[in-house]
Formats: sequence, C-alpha cells, structure tokens
Amino acid sequence: MFRTGSSGGMAALVWSWPLANGGRRKLLKREVLEKRVRSYFDRYPRVAFVHVPKCAGTSAAESLYRALYPQVMKVTRLYGRIDLAASRTAEEMSGVDMMTSRQVALINCLSDPLTRFVSGHVYANPAVVKGFADWKFLTVLRNPVDRFVSEYVYNRYKSRDWLKVADDFEDFLASDRARSSGSLLARYFSGMDSARIASDPDRAVEASLANLQSFASVGFMDDLQGWMNRLEPVLGARPKMPFLNKSPRPALYEEIEASPDLSARVASLCEIDSRIYEEAVRRLAA
Repeated sequence: MFRTGSSGGMAALVWSWPLANGGRRKLLKREVLEKRVRSYFDRYPRVAFVHVPKCAGTSAAESLYRALYPQVMKVTRLYGRIDLAASRTAEEMSGVDMMTSRQVALINCLSDPLTRFVSGHVYANPAVVKGFADWKFLTVLRNPVDRFVSEYVYNRYKSRDWLKVADDFEDFLASDRARSSGSLLARYFSGMDSARIASDPDRAVEASLANLQSFASVGFMDDLQGWMNRLEPVLGARPKMPFLNKSPRPALYEEIEASPDLSARVASLCEIDSRIYEEAVRRLAA
C-alpha cells in the first residue's frame, strides 16, 4: 500500500488514499455480488451436451434444457452454444480449422463460472472432459452405419449449399469425405486426428471408450426413453422423450440393405466406429 520514495511524497499519499480505498470498496461489493449470483445459479447442474451429428442431438439437447433450466437463461451467458456459422467464419478469416475453433469455444464456455449449459457439434477431447470434472458431460450415440447413411441423406438433399453433397451414394463411398464420416465417433471422443486413428485404430477405440465411460451418462438413439429415465438420478430431473426429425429420403436404407456390395462398403468405412459403438452399448447401456 505505502510505497517509499514515490513521487509526490506524503501529499501524493494523502490524495491517493481516498481514491484507492473507494476503489477497493467497489471491488469488494462486486466480488460479493458475484458470489451471490454464483450461489443462486449453483442450484442448476453444469451440463455439456456433445452433439454427434445425426444422433437426435438437437431434440435431445432441447429436452435436456427444458427439463433443467428456465427458458430465460437462453438469452444470457449461462447458456452456451457452439455456433457452427461462427466456426466456419473463423476458418475462412483466420485459417484455423473450424473444429479447432469449436473446441476453443467449448473451453471458453466450460471456463466461465456462470455458464450452466453448453451444446454443439464439437469434439470431446479426453483432456477437456477430465479437466472440467465439475461438468456433467452427456451425449447420444447411434448405430454408425445408420448414422453414416442419415448424414449422407441429409447433406445430399438439404437446401443449403454449405457441406452439401453432390455425388450419388455409390460415388460418395469412394470419397475422402465418406472415409471421414465413417470414423466420426473416433474423432469426436478419442482425442486423435484422422491420420492417427487410421494408423492405430485399436488405440482410437480404447481411447474413445475410456472417454465415454467418464461421461455422466451416454444415451443410445434406439432407446432414448430408457436414457431419459436413467438421467433422473444423474440430473435431478427426467427430460421428456424428444421429438425426432424424419429423414427426407428414407428409401435409401432399403437400397443399401438390398445390395450386398453397398452394405459391405459402408460397413468397412464404419468399422472403427462400429467397434466403439458396440462396446459402448455393452458397457454403458444398462
């Protein structure tokens, strides 16, 4: 507080004391207010919902939010959303990969002492899940073959141009994008990039499973009602069964089932994810 040898001597000290003391009082008042605000919102759980594409995530996240929080929180910093358009803009303007931008956005939300809920299409790196142990991480998984086909159908027939697929299904299966889609679960949960996943699939599978086992709860799309029931002791509330969006071209599933060649190619592309999914069901579905 007292600094000897400072310019102005005792006069400077006399004049600075009221200002310093007043500033300190304001700081203390702010700290008390922040503590009260945090104490009030501590009644709400801190939930991070990892939305794997085409796994009923939009509906599930909305059901979770409605069961746990007042709607007004959506217009405050207590509600965090990993914005897809913002991550795309960040990639275009800065050259930073959009999935990296989303992970940074996720960490920002998790680090905010007031944020209670965050969701989005974002990788759940094991280090992040472990590093934010006060958060309840949740996700919903789907049979990888069904998820793969659903994602193709959505991107093939959607109205927006961003990430729209122009190829028919057979041509799409030979693309890098199809290979990427087939290992989506591994990228979301292993903490490994595509090259490392391809070179060491066993490690990717085990890393993904270990990460998923540290989640507060993992649901499966073919039993969402069962998952909603299991969430009550985890969250203190039971979300309602979400409404599921329908695929615009479900007939493609029948084409694949009727073609041994197409079925085999899709199964091959989804091999790593299928291993993760099947073992996750065995370990986590009960």
